Amino acid sequence: MDMRARQGVIKMVYTQLRGLLEEYEETDRFHLIPKGAPEEDAAQYVERRLSDIKAAAAARLKGETDLAEKLGRIWMETAYFTKQYEVPGVVQRWKQIDPDLILFDSAFDLMDEEPEIYESIRMGLTPFHLKCYPAEKWAQRRKAYFTEAEQRHALAGQGFSEIRAFQEELCRALELVFQDIFSVYAHRVSCLGNFTLVPRKYNGQRGIGRCKDDWDLSLNFLKMDWESAD
Repeated sequence: MDMRARQGVIKMVYTQLRGLLEEYEETDRFHLIPKGAPEEDAAQYVERRLSDIKAAAAARLKGETDLAEKLGRIWMETAYFTKQYEVPGVVQRWKQIDPDLILFDSAFDLMDEEPEIYESIRMGLTPFHLKCYPAEKWAQRRKAYFTEAEQRHALAGQGFSEIRAFQEELCRALELVFQDIFSVYAHRVSCLGNFTLVPRKYNGQRGIGRCKDDWDLSLNFLKMDWESAD
């Protein structure tokens, strides 16, 4: 298999996995079945979608052991998330690659809404444990993050939705995971557009992201990001 064929398989798997993750809000965290799906159970629907993606990739990856293993790992990590029913609910590697996923952890809400309980848990005074114990700088980072998300959704003509913001970050994390593993392929197919200066999260979800892929909005956000930089 030549480089272009490999890149095509990577793009196919990425597009299909992202398509599944983009149903997170619509299906209420994969608890509901999308319109038109033949299944009567949400778990069966997700399982079928994942199986279809795996089968389509396997048909094009015969003899490509290394590529199959790398794509298989991302597939398994995505499948793991769909079965967790928690936020962020991803494997540790995804949080390392995209730390903004941590901003959706329930520990932040507990710290804000029940500070005494949070402090008791943090100090080991209860039998309960949290997956993270945010420092103040992370709380400030989260506040700025959600302020930006609210502005992004308002520009898209939508009311703010935390579940939609998480879905957007989840898709961004998937993109970063693919970039991390397949950087050699990205380098081979790079283009001039990759060197264009754009604001953060440009070209996120096509048409509904922070800038809606509009260049005039992008220039405005670029100015805002520059002025707010430390």
